[in-house]
Amino acid sequence: TAAVVTNMEEEAELVSRMGEVLTGELDRRQSILRQAGMQVGAAGALSGVAEYEKHRERGADLPPLPTLFVVVDEFAELLQ
Repeated sequence: TAAVVTNMEEEAELVSRMGEVLTGELDRRQSILRQAGMQVGAAGALSGVAEYEKHRERGADLPPLPTLFVVVDEFAELLQ
């Protein structure tokens, strides 16, 4: 899935919403890494997608975790 959001500087509420969406997705992924860590017997959450994928390659019953790739031009707008 791909999406393009443009002209965010003209829509302050879109900038805010984009920040909320990204924060929500990062929180969701952290939860997945914590659950996967418990499932594979790690001491805590897995460190990231690379470790998650290594466990999948070794046969752990973990669902695929799609890559999240975000490009932000005008990053300062997103942070405000």
